[in-house]
Amino acid sequence: RSEEQEITADIRQAKESIARLEDQLQFLRSHYAGYVRSVYKHGRVYDVELLLSSKSVNQLYIRIEYLKKFSAQRLKDLFDIQAKKSEYEAENDRLERSLASEQQLLAERTREERNLKEKLADRRSVLRKIRKNKDVYKNELTRKNSAADQLQNKIAELVAKEIKRKEREAAEA
Repeated sequence: RSEEQEITADIRQAKESIARLEDQLQFLRSHYAGYVRSVYKHGRVYDVELLLSSKSVNQLYIRIEYLKKFSAQRLKDLFDIQAKKSEYEAENDRLERSLASEQQLLAERTREERNLKEKLADRRSVLRKIRKNKDVYKNELTRKNSAADQLQNKIAELVAKEIKRKEREAAEA
């Protein structure tokens, strides 16, 4: 039962972790999808137009840095999506293993309970037989004790008769 509780807690924790990872993955995907939509709508030409429409060299430099950071962030988002997806899959595998372990533990517990019930039924049967035999032996013992008492009385009676007979013979002699 302790193992079962540990596995159940582990499964609950894994499910919570999977839900968190799914939320994070969904967030990253939606952001990345927005970026892909923007690139599809405006194309890469938009980036070039943005650079060429700069009013000064300083503005051009700032826009280049912005585009570099934006591209780096999109690349980081892509790696984050892949990492979260891998983490999600690993957590899902761990959950499946925990579930399989719990099912195995439950099957083992069911087998053990069935075995214990069979042993208990066997022991109860043996106990019933012992109680029945105890009554039979008790009755037999009572009968034999009664017979022994009767025999003892008969022997005492015969000994008493023999003593009387010897006393009579001695008195006659």
